[in-house]
Amino acid sequence: MSDRATAIANALLRQGYLDPDDADQRALREELFSDAGLWDAVSERLALVGYDLVQTLGRIGVRLSRASAVDPLITAKNNLGLDARHVRLLVYLWTHLVYRHLKETLREESTQPQGRSQTFLGFEELEEEDDTPSLPLSELNAEFAEIYAKTTIKSALTGLKRAGFVKEARGHLTAGPALYVLLDHERMEEHVVGLARRGAARSEEEA
Repeated sequence: MSDRATAIANALLRQGYLDPDDADQRALREELFSDAGLWDAVSERLALVGYDLVQTLGRIGVRLSRASAVDPLITAKNNLGLDARHVRLLVYLWTHLVYRHLKETLREESTQPQGRSQTFLGFEELEEEDDTPSLPLSELNAEFAEIYAKTTIKSALTGLKRAGFVKEARGHLTAGPALYVLLDHERMEEHVVGLARRGAARSEEEA
């Protein structure tokens, strides 16, 4: 198991997540979900280099641990090459795709009959792609029309697609695996709620 755990840890570190659209990576995901000992072994190896093994709604990836995230020597370089445009889009996309998905899943879990196994963030939660929320590209363009030209949005989205944060098909955007696992959903929720409160406060002042 030692060699297998190391190989899987290295695969995760190379890309940051397991892509469910890739047959080989999908097999790795199933292997991790079916073997708790292997999951723990991979987690231990990743922890040694400052990363956490995480999964959200069946998506698996690695995220910089909170202890490592405060180390300026580790976080000084942005390997994904993201800038302010990408960050703005990421917050918007995460809110409308991942946060919405998390909330819908929580709502479904809360309405299950008492005693039924809860699977919200457990290994059993393997969502089908058809169940994931989508966002019309036209809606994204309209939201940012006053800030960015459509060509700027298109260019930024290309970078986010390349990094696995978002997918596009037939004029609609869906969350890629990176949007689920590379962003800490607890911190993101705090950030999004804070933005909403500040926006509401400004509206009250203007009224």
